[in-house]
Amino acid sequence: MDEIARRFKRSISHVERIVSWSRIPRSGPASRNAADAMQRRVLQMRSNGESHADIGHKFGRSERFIRQIEGLAHYQKAMELLG
Repeated sequence: MDEIARRFKRSISHVERIVSWSRIPRSGPASRNAADAMQRRVLQMRSNGESHADIGHKFGRSERFIRQIEGLAHYQKAMELLG
């Protein structure tokens, strides 16, 4: 813990607190609402005829990233339909 605290420039007690918090049981997987919202928005913008580059500029992301988000959204929809 000493080395971790030193590298992160935090006190040992702070690092111990963070470690103890990481052991608290979770009620379920992390929420994916933000990713789902971005996927929905990208699909909507693409259906309105906007290019990957334009969408990427609006989100502050690369064109390639927007293509990946769109592809993932289509994949998830297909998997949902296939059951």
